[in-house]
Amino acid sequence: MSSTEEFLNNVLLRPGPTQLPYPEDAKWTIRQHVMDLTKVGVDLGVLGCRESQCLYIPSSASTLVVAHVHITTTRSLTTYE
Repeated sequence: MSSTEEFLNNVLLRPGPTQLPYPEDAKWTIRQHVMDLTKVGVDLGVLGCRESQCLYIPSSASTLVVAHVHITTTRSLTTYE
């Protein structure tokens, strides 16, 4: 089992206030989607907090290379599942 797969299993099965706010079937769809993106880093991101209650969801970070004519730039890209 890869470290990404182990991380996702731990996050998806987490009980209590830090559990993901998705139905069980959606959690496994998210897991498969993230495993398909194994080249990007997977982390647990905080989408927002209110009254010391935070919403934790999986996030993937990568770099997007944009090339146009003779100019190439890179942009940081973070997606939340």
